[in-house]
Amino acid sequence: MDPAADGRPAIKGRQEDRVWDFLSLSGTSDGDTFTRHPHLTLGLGAQTVEAMVTVPNAVNSTMRSNIVRLGPDGFRALAREVLQTLAPLLHKHPGAKPWFRGVQRRYPSQSAKPHLDAAIEFDLRTAIPSSGLLKLQPRWLDAAYGSFVDKQGANYQIQMGVLFRYEHCPELPESDAAAMVEAAWLGCKPLVDLATRR
Repeated sequence: MDPAADGRPAIKGRQEDRVWDFLSLSGTSDGDTFTRHPHLTLGLGAQTVEAMVTVPNAVNSTMRSNIVRLGPDGFRALAREVLQTLAPLLHKHPGAKPWFRGVQRRYPSQSAKPHLDAAIEFDLRTAIPSSGLLKLQPRWLDAAYGSFVDKQGANYQIQMGVLFRYEHCPELPESDAAAMVEAAWLGCKPLVDLATRR
């Protein structure tokens, strides 16, 4: 993460029940907008704290090509690797949920609330066989991945990370809550690594 990089120029939050900001990653080209690179997104909502890695719609060709090159099976393997990396966090904080989100939006203007045209979001553990309580449904991940590979002009971004719902994570008000967010972002390193893989 590059602590010197700018975040959002203004955080208003008047039209929504959440506010968010992002942290840029080191190695981002000077002069490039954050929408050309994956970034760490922190969302503070009425019900949830979100620590996500965002792959924006206009992500650079290197990362996009690396994701496309994985294919559905490779992307599922990536999801498995993220879950393995997140395992200590999820064990320590059982209320935390590993999450995937794909969103298609339209923006009337730069400062306006976007129109949400489509969204697919799910617990990432539904994509990977396990002995847990969740039912396996890998088609959610396949659909979200396929929509990224073949966007057909849609403004579509994907995210992987962790949701911390206040009702299930009573430790959020504690002083080490920032460490939970950090662990969530670090757990998504396999996705971030696709930004530089040649």
